[in-house]
Amino acid sequence: MHAGDLDLQAMSPEQRAPYLRAASHYSMLTRTADTAEAESLAKALTLALDDHQRRTGARTNRRGEVALAKLQRTVAAFVGDLLTADGWGAWGGLVYRSTQTNSFSRTPVTADNVRAVLAYLTSEGLAERYPGFSPAKHDFGDGVKVALSKAQSARFRATPRLLALAEQHGVVMGCGGDHFPSPARPTPEPPRVVLKSAKRRTEAGYLVPSADMPVPDCPEVQAIQAQLATISRFLEGVDIAGGTYRGFFRQFEHGDAPAFRWNMGGRLYAVGRDAYQQQKKTKRLAMRLDGEPVVEIDIRASYLTILHGLMQEPIDLAKDPYEIAGFDRSVVKTWITASITNGKPLERWSARHKEDFASDHPGRSLTSSHKPRALEAAVMLKHAILRDFTSLGASWPELMFVESEAIIATMLDLIEAGVPSLPVHDSILVPATHETLAMGFLTRRFEEKAGITPTLEVRRTEAP
Repeated sequence: MHAGDLDLQAMSPEQRAPYLRAASHYSMLTRTADTAEAESLAKALTLALDDHQRRTGARTNRRGEVALAKLQRTVAAFVGDLLTADGWGAWGGLVYRSTQTNSFSRTPVTADNVRAVLAYLTSEGLAERYPGFSPAKHDFGDGVKVALSKAQSARFRATPRLLALAEQHGVVMGCGGDHFPSPARPTPEPPRVVLKSAKRRTEAGYLVPSADMPVPDCPEVQAIQAQLATISRFLEGVDIAGGTYRGFFRQFEHGDAPAFRWNMGGRLYAVGRDAYQQQKKTKRLAMRLDGEPVVEIDIRASYLTILHGLMQEPIDLAKDPYEIAGFDRSVVKTWITASITNGKPLERWSARHKEDFASDHPGRSLTSSHKPRALEAAVMLKHAILRDFTSLGASWPELMFVESEAIIATMLDLIEAGVPSLPVHDSILVPATHETLAMGFLTRRFEEKAGITPTLEVRRTEAP
């Protein structure tokens, strides 16, 4: 059946939910009336709305000049989103927007004006409204069911009456974007797969850096590309504020290794040096997804946990794994991460390690304050699993792959639930209202991939 033949109005809310979720675009409310034709349409609708409210008793007095201008700004923003949604009134031309007051803290319009516009357009037959809905609870097993923490917002679609009115004012079907432009937003790059060779040393001791390798067209790559396309398409309709998003690439490592089976590396990297992944944690926590504040759900000691899972050994993360008396926590973490990456205990600090330490600890020397051998002995006492790196049977790219698979599977689970997310390597950003759902998905997927239950930490913006 063609999508246009579906009668959404005749469906039950449960039947309609997946179609509404898949076909909807987020109303960013940033469009403006940029032409005389758009200005004429927005002004006519604004005056009609003001008259309608006084006739129905919603208001007693006509708005003043300033209030009318603000209302017209809102009319232009929402009608512009309606007239630029894919389909222009056909199935798929749906937009949605929460009308909760706290979702308007960074928008040029107010919640009250948006509610007034929505009520007027639907009451006058200028827009169809599909009520909000709550997807079914997800069953995690053992009798544990988790639902989305709030219902999905109502969906709206332009009716033939609105399209006809727009044409009367010169806003022709298919040209809505020319009349109601939106502020420029970085255009995401198409998702891609990157394959890197391993670094190696020559017989003379020179380090040969990793290099790009050709990516074959094989079933494994096609499956990876399909996942990336799903994530990319979903994020196209998400309002990402407070951080730059230009798309993702998934990078695999050690493509020239004999054991490579698309099972090494695989992290999702955000495109660009100014991407949100490069921001400090405090700035990332100030981001918003679809107008909602975010939390960052972090996998505590991810590689250590995966190592224990692969070796089928329990791990106790009740206490900070990087806290060791007599040593700076950040240095302990750096040593463990570098040792796992090297495949053997770190014997000397690199120039980069020394520079980073000096910038964070003016007047102190990393070499003199943290002897690698002394640090190694202290770490081995706390994490016995690291005593023999060569017997672990897993390199850092393989650990990274397990981690990346858990993160990506969680993102796809959230997409099925209509929830946006952004990866930050061993953590994930989600709207704060969906924290519980995301933690459930991430726990389940990590257990599935690593064979061990992770310890999750939630970081959120501190209340002022």
